[in-house]
Order: sequence, then C-alpha cells, then structure tokens
Amino acid sequence: MNNNLKFFILSLFSFSFINTTTAQFSVLGTLRPRAEYRNGYQQMPDSITSPAFFISNRLRLATEFKNEKLSFKASFQEVRTWGSLNLKSESATLGLNEAWAEIKITDSLFLKLGRQGLNYDNQRLLAVNDWRQSGQYHDALLIKFKHKGWNFHLLGAYNQSEERLFNTYYDNSSEPLKGNYKTLSFLWIDKKWGKVNAAALAIADGLPVSKTSNRIYQRITTGAAVRYTPGDYQLSIRAYSQNGKNNKGTSLSAWYFNAEASIPLSSKLKVIPGIDILSGDDNMEDNRLTAFNTLYGAGHAHNGHMDYFTNVLAQTDSAGLSNIYLKFDYSINKKVSLIADFHYFALQSNHVATDGKIEKYLSSEADLACKINFSREMNLQFGYSFMLHNDSMKHFFKGDPSLYADYGWVMLTINPMLFQSVKK
Repeated sequence: MNNNLKFFILSLFSFSFINTTTAQFSVLGTLRPRAEYRNGYQQMPDSITSPAFFISNRLRLATEFKNEKLSFKASFQEVRTWGSLNLKSESATLGLNEAWAEIKITDSLFLKLGRQGLNYDNQRLLAVNDWRQSGQYHDALLIKFKHKGWNFHLLGAYNQSEERLFNTYYDNSSEPLKGNYKTLSFLWIDKKWGKVNAAALAIADGLPVSKTSNRIYQRITTGAAVRYTPGDYQLSIRAYSQNGKNNKGTSLSAWYFNAEASIPLSSKLKVIPGIDILSGDDNMEDNRLTAFNTLYGAGHAHNGHMDYFTNVLAQTDSAGLSNIYLKFDYSINKKVSLIADFHYFALQSNHVATDGKIEKYLSSEADLACKINFSREMNLQFGYSFMLHNDSMKHFFKGDPSLYADYGWVMLTINPMLFQSVKK
C-alpha cells in the first residue's frame, strides 16, 4: 500500500479517538473530473493540427481538526488524465498537497507552518491556482498578527532539494523543481477604514544563480491595493514595482497596474470593466529588464480562459501585456449563474523583432461560462471560449493567426463531507 495512503488512514483512526467536546474533526472529499476540447488553447492551430479532447481528474481526501488553540489539516490528492496509467498499473499516484498546523499563541497572534496555499488580494502575485488540477502550495512558516483592525502577515520559506552535509545548492533548472524559488519572504499589512480597504505587500524571492552555486539573487516586489466600496459598487486600484535581480543577475525595474470597477446594473446583473497592465521590455540593449513577473499568482483568472498569457514574461518574450477587459456576471437564481468576459490584448512595450517593430495589438478573446449549484456538495460548470488573432501573434506563438481558435470545457465538482464530529 502507498505510504501516503497508509498515513492518511492512520490519521483517520488517530483523530477518531479525540474528545470532541471541545474540538471539531472532519473528513472531506473532492472529486473533480474536467473534460476539455482544445483547438487553439495556449497555441494557435494550423493547417495540419486537429482538435484535442481529454478528461483530467482531481481526487482529494482531507482531514481537518480544530479547537480553541489549534487548527490542523492534512490533504492528499491524485491528479491525472484518464488513461494515462496502464489498467493494471501498480504505480502510486496519491501525493500530499496540504499539511499544516495553525497554533493560536494569543487572541491576536497565530503561527501557521507546513505546506499551505497562499491567496492574497486579487491573486495576481500569490494564489493557490485552483483551476490547475494540482493547485499550488508552499512549504512555509506564516506569522499572523491582528490588532484593532490591523492585519499583519509575515512569511518565510527556505527550499532545499534534499538533506545535505555541505552546501546549499538548489537546482531548479529542470522538473520537478523547475521555476521554484530558493527563499521566499513577504510582509502583508491590511486595514479597513469605513468604506475603504487598503493593503500593502512586499515580497522578496531568492533565485538560485546556478545548480552548483550557493549564491542567490533577490527579486523585490512591493506595492499596494486600495478598494473603495460604497454600497453595492466597488472600485479597486493596484500598483506594484519590481526591483532587485533575476536569476541571471540582470537588474530589474518593472511595474504592474490594475484598475477595476464592479457596477451592479440590477439585482441580478453586474458589469466589471477594468484594465490590467504588466510592464514590458523594448529589448533594446541596456543593462536592466523592465518586464514585470507575476511571481506565484494566477493567470487563468485574469488573462482569459484560453491561457495564452499565464506566463506573460515568457509568452511575450518580455514585451509585457495590456489587458483591457469587460466582464458580465448574471445570476439567474440562487443556483444558476452566467458569466461573459471580453479581453483586448496588446503588447505594453515597443517591442522590436528582427524584421522590424511589432504591432502592439495581439488578439481578442471571449469567455462564456455557466455554473449550476445542485447542492452544497455538488456543482456543474461549463464554458466556451474563442480568440481572434492578429498577425503580431506569430512572433510569440506557433500556428496560423488567421485560423479560428476555440476552447470548450465541462467540469463537475463533488465535495462531500465524509465525516464530521458533533461539537458539544
């Protein structure tokens, strides 16, 4: 039996003997199959490609324990594509995705340590990335402090590929560690004054210089988000700068700006106009990089469901991205809701290719989706997206920009409460 599965079963038996008069113990499950049709998802189609279709699956089993002084969670998941394993395979597929404990030191001070998800503000820089079947989690120590409406979060993380006797080399140049940081720290400060909520965030991630060097470069990202909520309306503005050095030692001088409004047109319909800008580099010869990196945030939630711009730095060759969007959210009733999102994508910088300056306009995308809540434990979501490309896309993506690109998906999410103790 898989060791992870043995641990999970053992934890169930262990917690079942806990006195539940002062504690809450629960076991939760998740089954999330998603079928996808892809004909131009992340890459433009061409005359010889044909559409792809597959079904991926997320299975999770989680134990949670909570009393006045301690919260604990251990969660295991299996993520795979249907058919990716031999029918008689004995390969272990269950792995750990969350394992953390949060300790209450005082009424104002909390300590959370272990493998955990990080979700802050609009999830542009730090997110769980829940659209990905695997999600995104960090091994970290998080200190939370709250006092008179102020919230302070201080995090520290230090990654290593194995136990060592000497040196602290961290090879993140290839899978499964590709793109990981060596160190991560951040300070988040949040406060609400009446209808205004303001938050400041400073992030420092240490990037290995090479797979055989102890040296790291620090990339520093700082900024703030302000939300104004007069009644049902909301206006938010975010601005961040990025300095320090990347893993190649290049000096950074980049920025990010977002402005968004949420406007209710009726009790069921709201419209969300906005603009999201990631600074780019004009690739002229200089000693600094002016392209913004979105770090460990979500891309799918911001730059369209077809995921052409989930990693803007790589996907636009550091040219940056301007995303002007208009979103509609319509609730038919308490169980059924519809969304329609429209995006206009353009390069932020005056990027130059070998054959001359590139036209800034890249593409336009429409995302349509529906969510049906059958019960608290089960919902069905499905959507369809299409993208119209400009010729400038051929500088950054393979395929034919003149061909129609579309994407469809259906996802069923089942979240049963398998067991819950009665708190007396």
